[in-house]
Amino acid sequence: MKIIDIRDNSLFNKYHLPEAINISFYNLLSNPDNYLNKQDNYLIVCEYGIKSKKTSEILNNMGYHTSSMDGGMCKIV
Repeated sequence: MKIIDIRDNSLFNKYHLPEAINISFYNLLSNPDNYLNKQDNYLIVCEYGIKSKKTSEILNNMGYHTSSMDGGMCKIV
């Protein structure tokens, strides 16, 4: 499973999951085909789990396979 952190760059640079890549919420939803493959699975991560949940729902409706990390990064830091 690939991890995508949709938080802003400054928060991502402070702390993030080791395998995560940083793609802004806006870029990911505007151009998902540039970043995602419909055959792969993704975990979407944000600060509190709210934006990642909504993003995951939108992407799943577009045919991608995503899930959201409950509680976000603030829960594990």
